Amino acid sequence: MARRTCVGCCKPLTKDISSREHILPQWLVQEVKLPDLALKHYIRREDENKDELLRSHDLGSFVIKNVSVQCNNGWMSRLEGRAKPLLLDLMNMKASLLQLSRDDRTTVSAWAIKTAFMIASAQNIIGSLPWHLFRRLAEVPETVPVESSVLAAQLPFLPKGFLYACPGDVLPQHQDPVSLRVGFTISRLHFVV
Repeated sequence: MARRTCVGCCKPLTKDISSREHILPQWLVQEVKLPDLALKHYIRREDENKDELLRSHDLGSFVIKNVSVQCNNGWMSRLEGRAKPLLLDLMNMKASLLQLSRDDRTTVSAWAIKTAFMIASAQNIIGSLPWHLFRRLAEVPETVPVESSVLAAQLPFLPKGFLYACPGDVLPQHQDPVSLRVGFTISRLHFVV
């Protein structure tokens, strides 16, 4: 059996160093959570032309176990701390994406990339992800890998909440997606990574 390793630092995930990474940090869950609504994961069955419910759970328990304690409490936590005030102002329309400094745009982009990787890794139907880009982000979280694109928009008409989609382009001769986009919305702030 293959040994699991941290997607950030590549250390073996033993019982002592494995952690539960919240895909959305708890402070953000409190901002976007709607009472009595569950997060529902669907898969599109093209051959049957319908969506199939995979699982349903509370947004606060949307976690994965592919990150070490060192990464979770280290660079990922520091990135969350830098991004939090920016994201809150953007989500609540107290600041504009166009007014962000270059450093602030980099912070928001790095946060969006980290979050997109965590969302995509929770999807058991997606093949391999370009983890080398995530590891590069882990090494220098103040920069954004040049191969990663982040589009962001503030959409005041969007309601409070959280929504995501992970469409992949698959060629007939390939098993895994040729390209993968992760789109997610946190209240009025929408990202495509």
